[in-house]
Amino acid sequence: NMRLQQSELEKSKALFHFAVATLSHGSDVSELMAANRNLTNLNDKLSVLENQITDLTAVNQELETLNQELETLNQDLETLNQDLETERKNSRGQIQNISRAQWSIDQYCPEVKKVSERRCQPCQKGWRLFKSSCYLTNNDRSDQKTWEESREDCRGRSSDLVVVHSRGEQRFLHLLTSLSNKFLSEGGRWKWINGSDLTESVSGWIHEPPSAADGQCVVYDMFKWRYGWRSESCAERRRWICKNKALSV
Repeated sequence: NMRLQQSELEKSKALFHFAVATLSHGSDVSELMAANRNLTNLNDKLSVLENQITDLTAVNQELETLNQELETLNQDLETLNQDLETERKNSRGQIQNISRAQWSIDQYCPEVKKVSERRCQPCQKGWRLFKSSCYLTNNDRSDQKTWEESREDCRGRSSDLVVVHSRGEQRFLHLLTSLSNKFLSEGGRWKWINGSDLTESVSGWIHEPPSAADGQCVVYDMFKWRYGWRSESCAERRRWICKNKALSV
């Protein structure tokens, strides 16, 4: 009986260890199955992320292509803008030329009242003709200008300060006004506005010719009943004469 009980006990122990081993093995399988499920879920998520990355890569490529197209379009727009600006400047120049031409027609060929035609004159109204040039004098003592201001006034009238080429022209100007334009001193010499030298063949100095110092000008004036040139500051205000080419009619 003792031996039988001992055998039964050994059997019981064996069955117990088997049961424990079986139970332990079952727990490992459950954990493995849970880990496998987690791995499957992670793999599914990874696949989703990979698909999203693929989609984002495609979107990024499309954006790069769109950006290149926008850069090309921007360059085209800049070129178009430059072309339009050039056309605008050309149009402005054409309009100015037309306006200048119309102004010249109105000035030189004014409409005659009650007559449906224009009659052209070699000089604008208020200008005096001498040979092939027109002259406008300002004898208003209340409106006198410096050399720079008087030249600006002449240029605003599509002319320039007078340049005298002969004694005959000088005598003509003397009949128009007792005080004519200033001549500029620059670079140690007296010169006209066209750059030519002031010569004694046109007129003479009232006194001995002064040194041509910068900032000094020459005026045609009278001293002791004698007309001639004298030097003074270009900032002095004097009357002036504008000159332009006469219209051939």
